[in-house]
Formats: sequence, structure tokens, C-alpha cells
Amino acid sequence: MANIVPISVETHAGKKIQPLTSYAFAKKINSAPVVASEIAIASRHFPLAFIEQNGEVGLFALFGLLNQQNLFVDANGRWLADYVPAILRRYPFIFAKARDREDYILCVDEDSGLISEKKGAPLFEDNGEASETLKKALAFVTEYQRAANSSMAFSAEVKRLSLLQPLNIELKISEDKKQKIEGLQRIDEKRLNALSEEDFLALRTKGFLPLIYAHLFSLNALGDLGRRLGKPAPKVSKSSHKKDELSLPDTFKF
Repeated sequence: MANIVPISVETHAGKKIQPLTSYAFAKKINSAPVVASEIAIASRHFPLAFIEQNGEVGLFALFGLLNQQNLFVDANGRWLADYVPAILRRYPFIFAKARDREDYILCVDEDSGLISEKKGAPLFEDNGEASETLKKALAFVTEYQRAANSSMAFSAEVKRLSLLQPLNIELKISEDKKQKIEGLQRIDEKRLNALSEEDFLALRTKGFLPLIYAHLFSLNALGDLGRRLGKPAPKVSKSSHKKDELSLPDTFKF
């Protein structure tokens, strides 16, 4: 259970942060949001599907097909893909929205096991100023939030244009047992191609077309999830149809 606490000199003076060397904290995370600037590279490694939560749609990388299952973290906490989504790389830092305010506060998960009084890089200098490590963490999380806001605009536009359809998956658990995976959505290519010229050009002008095509390309990776699970490739319900990239910085170094 995460223990998210705002970072302050009063609370964290003398505290140190250790490097993120294990992804064991993500062992039961079967999906995570991806931001617009990483969709192109994430699509090469994970299936990307739209998920609606509390009335808002977002694009998520799928790490597993079953609840609390991440097929990209091994028993030793090692990440098993060549790319780690930014939301995981930012751990244990997070932006939390301030109560009754529009701005965000930099927080840290106190239960991450990475906060120490003896090991790691200091969060604050002796004079109370933010350390270089904390400044890098703030810059990373700020850039992530900026990219997340852009991603929200992309997903909102896709929803507004009614381009989404259910992505229903059937997973063969055994010879006589199958499990349906529901709640995922994908772009309907037929609807995309039927858009008015005005709407299609608007998607292109906003830079959303490459994101759409990356999402569609990524669905080929659903078979890889089945192989990692040791099951036959999952069956996807029939749909109605037959780059340069801006990347977030690497994990900040201590």
C-alpha cells in the first residue's frame, strides 16, 4: 500500500533517496497509462488500449491479461522489456493535486523502501535548498505531467469523434475453460476512414494521427502477452474493418 507524502524540508531534511533498481512494486500492475510523447516507442513493446475511468478515456500499456498480473516483472523485480513506461520510471515520485487548488505538489511514496537516512543521495542540502537530485526529480515529474495533459487532449478528441469500439479478448485458460477480457477499447478504423475531411485534417494538424496508427500497430503485441502467459494467442473480437518521437528523459540519475 502506497504512503504518498508531500516532499518538504520540514519532513525530509536529512533524508536520502536510493536509485530505483527493482520494479517489484509494479508486480501486480497489469496496465499503466502512457503519455503522448512515448506512445511511438511503447507501441513496439506493449499492446496499447483505451480504458475509460470516471468518464475519462486514456491510453494504457497492457502488461498482462489477468487481474494483478504483470508479465514484464520477474520474481527478482527485473523489468523484462527494453522500454519502461515513464509513469513507472518516475517512481517513487508523484505529482498530487493540491486540495482546493489547481496546482500540483511533488510527493514521494514513503513505503517504497527507497527513502533512507543513511544511503542514497540527499533530497535537501544542508541549507534547506533542494538538492540536484530533487531538482531532477521535479523536472522529470513536471515533464511527465505536461505530456499527460497532452495525452488527455488526444484521448478526449478520440472519444468526441466516436472513434472507439470495444476490444473484447478471449483467453484460453485450459482445454475447457475460456476467459473474456472486457473493458478495453480500440480505434475503429472504419469510423476513422469515414471521418469528414475537416475532422480528419484536424487530427493531422493536432499531431494525433501518428498516435492513432501507433495504437493500432501495437495491438499485434497481444499475441506476445499470450506467449508470456504460456497460453495460446488470445482471440480478439472482430472489428468493423478488415516517425519521429519526442521522448521523456531517461530515469534521473543519482
